[in-house]
Amino acid sequence: MTEPQHALRLHAPADDGGAGELRLDELPAPTLDEHEVLVRVEASVLDPDDLAATAGAIRPRGLPRTLGRGGAGVVVAAGTASDDWAAGDPVAIDGGASCGRCVYCTTGRDNLCVAGRRLGLERDGTHARLVVVDGRHLVPAPGDVDPAQVAMLTRTVAVPYHALKRAGVGEDVTLAVHGCGGRGLHAVLLAQLAGAEVVAVDADAARRDTALAWGAIAAVDATGGDVGARVREVTEGGVDCSLELTGRSEQLRAAVESLRPGGRAALVGTGLGALPGAVLDRLTADELDVVGAGDPTLQDLGELLDLLADHRLDLSRSLPRRVATHELPDVLAELREVDGDPDLVVATPG
Repeated sequence: MTEPQHALRLHAPADDGGAGELRLDELPAPTLDEHEVLVRVEASVLDPDDLAATAGAIRPRGLPRTLGRGGAGVVVAAGTASDDWAAGDPVAIDGGASCGRCVYCTTGRDNLCVAGRRLGLERDGTHARLVVVDGRHLVPAPGDVDPAQVAMLTRTVAVPYHALKRAGVGEDVTLAVHGCGGRGLHAVLLAQLAGAEVVAVDADAARRDTALAWGAIAAVDATGGDVGARVREVTEGGVDCSLELTGRSEQLRAAVESLRPGGRAALVGTGLGALPGAVLDRLTADELDVVGAGDPTLQDLGELLDLLADHRLDLSRSLPRRVATHELPDVLAELREVDGDPDLVVATPG
């Protein structure tokens, strides 16, 4: 391979008051080992982890590091032990990484593998023209689907999908979604697909209106007053489940206080603050469950791609902001002040 590699690289995070440094670098074409696959990226999704890495809230291993936690593309070449893949195969690029042998990998929890190296964090990611991926972390993509939809499925849809499963969302369950950016709006969509009713909670009126247009039964302003009490009021006692996506401590509190006795909150947002003592008292008095939800599993992504291919998951209302990869530094700077669930952005290599 002699094709040059253009990649968005984080050279220094913007922590300690600094501006940070992101650059579009030209690199040599990557090389493969026997288990790896070279993919030409057609679309890469902007992820909250990209924001966290540029801000210094999470630390990619070994700077400079190419950002990008997931995307869609076409196989260019495969290593000798990756014979499941051939040049020209359309694929979804999973941002996780796993060994395939440990107790987590063999029990369907590959997202917890301690030996894995995640794209955009421990190995170079998808904000690039070319990306090298372990063959285990590619999933066949429908050839007739817009690569932008496949890209956003890998993170913006798969992260809330995994969290909804962790929360136990299903038929006749009521759910409060705290944070209705890209991931939150798709949580509204997915919860309805599972038969749940959704209350959308966000500080932004336009996001609340969109959530209602996407099928939420009610929307609550996340600013001012007791948000948990207002959710309990509109649901006549509280929701069965809450999903927290923003990483803001006040929303964490509201997610727990929105629950009815016996309810469960799934926390996705990073940088979550401490729970107040009064909320901790509710955990025991009302027997509430609080669970964490991180990266999706390979099974999650496969299930979503099956839903998409079978036309049971309709993403036609998902209208990502489409930018070129070289525009991402400006987009990331613009979104720095946004909470942990930014609006949906998909990048295309120039």
